[in-house]
Parts: sequence; C-alpha cells; structure tokens
Amino acid sequence: MLVDIEEQYQKIRLQRERLKTEENECQAAVQEAEHLKEEAQEALDKIVPCIKEATDIMQQISKYEVGDVKTLHHPPRIIKLVLKAICIVLEVEPIVKQRSNGQYKPSYWKAAIGPDVLGNPRLPEILLNYDKSRLTEEMMQKVEDILGDADYSYENAHRAFKNAEGLFKWVKAIRDYFYIF
Repeated sequence: MLVDIEEQYQKIRLQRERLKTEENECQAAVQEAEHLKEEAQEALDKIVPCIKEATDIMQQISKYEVGDVKTLHHPPRIIKLVLKAICIVLEVEPIVKQRSNGQYKPSYWKAAIGPDVLGNPRLPEILLNYDKSRLTEEMMQKVEDILGDADYSYENAHRAFKNAEGLFKWVKAIRDYFYIF
C-alpha cells in the first residue's frame, strides 16, 4: 500500500510539473498575444486617421473636380505620377503609344484620362469603396517606386493642381493601409 501511494505521488508530481510547464507556455503565449494586440492597435491608430482623411476628401470631391484633372493637356509630372499610382491600384493597364522615333512607350496618363479612371464619373465612389483585399505585393512595389520619386510630395500636388490633392492622399492612405495590415 505504501508503494502504491508512493507511485501515485510520483505520477501526481509528474503531472503537476507537466501542468506547470503548460501553464508557463500558456502565459508566454498570452503575453505574446497581448504584445501583438498592442502592435496591431498602434498600427490601427496610425492608419485610421489617414484613411479617414482620405475618405473625407474623396467624399468631398465631385465628379466635376475629377473631370477638371482630365482637362489638363500637359499635366505636371506630379499629376501624372498620382494618376499612374491610381491606375496601378485600380489595375488599369497603360496605353502603349508610338513615339515619333518609332519606339513604343506605355502611357498611364492616356489610360488615366480614359473611361476607367478620370473618364468615369463614379471614380470618387470607386476609390471610396475600393476593395483593399485586391492589393498585392507587386502592385505596392510599383506604387512604392512612384512614391519614392523626388517630385512626389503633397506640396507639389497641391501646388500643381488643387483638385488632385485628394487623389494624392488616397494613394498614400492605400499604401499605408497595405503595409500596416
């Protein structure tokens, strides 16, 4: 009987040690989850104001203001860059045009003034309701290349054409959203 008690005691002690190890592992997992939750909340706190600002601006932009951008015959470079980024995000392919020297050059400006972007009276609504799950790493790399351009700044967009600043902010908000989420 004493042997049985001793064996049971050893089993209970081993089980207690196993449970203590599992408890420690669970506590570590809880701490990690709390840390991830804090990081996610910090990221959310950063992106929500940006998306809200872009959303507010997109709600204020009328189809007429977007149409004003389309009327630019020789748009400033910053406007072309903003619209190139929008074309990439909306998956609008550039229009390939032939130069006078016979070479072919893709033109996002020509695509942007077409029916899918600036020619679409629903563009503000499309941007406002854009399905962010469609964003890809490849798409964002192209957008990052545009955002890295020395001419790409809010001040340049505002100075070049005030009606394009909402489009500028939308591109930035989409980029921030992708990298945070």
